[in-house]
Amino acid sequence: DQLGVVAEGRAGAAAHRAAQRAAKTRVPIFGLLRDVGARRDSAGRPHADLSALDADAALYDGWSVSVKLLDSDLVAAGGAHAKPLSVWVADGEAELEAAWRLGVESVITNRPRWASGVMARWRRQCERDGPWPQQPGPGG
Repeated sequence: DQLGVVAEGRAGAAAHRAAQRAAKTRVPIFGLLRDVGARRDSAGRPHADLSALDADAALYDGWSVSVKLLDSDLVAAGGAHAKPLSVWVADGEAELEAAWRLGVESVITNRPRWASGVMARWRRQCERDGPWPQQPGPGG
C-alpha cells in the first residue's frame, strides 16, 4: 500500500510537515493542482501554472493533478523535479489513455475495476506490439 497526503498551498504543506515531524513519521505530501481557477488558453482549456510548480517544488514530494490539466509540459515539469504525478479523476477512456501514454505514476478513478481491466488489455497490447508513443494529454 502507498499512502500520501494532498495539501493545497504552502501553508497546508507546512502544516502537514510539522504534524509529521511531531508524530515522527513521513508520508509523501502531494501539492494540489486544480483545473478550477487555472489559466485558460484561447480555446478555453485549463493549464497548470508551471512557474508556480517550479517555485514550490521543494515543498512537495509530488503533485495531485486534475486530469483536465494533464499535458506533456506538465509531465515534463514533474520529471524535471523528479516528482511523481497522481492524476484525478480518470473515469473515461480518453483521460485514462492520456495518463497511460504520458506515463503518470498513478491514476485516481471512481471506476477501479473498469480501469484495471482496460490497463491490463493495454499492457498485453504493449507486450505484443511494443510501447505506445507518447501523445499530448486531453486538450493539449
